Amino acid sequence: IAADVRRRAAADAASISLFGGAERLLDTLHRNGVKCAVVSSNSEANVRRVLGAEAAGAVSLFDCGAGLFGKAKRFRRLMKRAGVASAETICIGDEQRDMEAAHAVGAASGAVRPVR
Repeated sequence: IAADVRRRAAADAASISLFGGAERLLDTLHRNGVKCAVVSSNSEANVRRVLGAEAAGAVSLFDCGAGLFGKAKRFRRLMKRAGVASAETICIGDEQRDMEAAHAVGAASGAVRPVR
């Protein structure tokens, strides 16, 4: 199922849009020296395609292709690569399992909500 979802996302990448304000937020964080990372069960190529070159350029680290239940492991690995403690990390996600993975590694979490 996950492989099929990734294939469909690749085919539809041009029609997938970011949450409102995401590009501006990533740019502001990057300009202020905040390390941003993306952990996704989707492929890095799909993530970069959806983000676009400018927003992807504001992301320091990518760990993509995570299994549906492997995000905690990926969060730990990225925090280590970035040299950032879990107490200094906030994981922003769009699914409950993102919040659960953040909790499992001792990081704060927040959820995105589409602007209507």
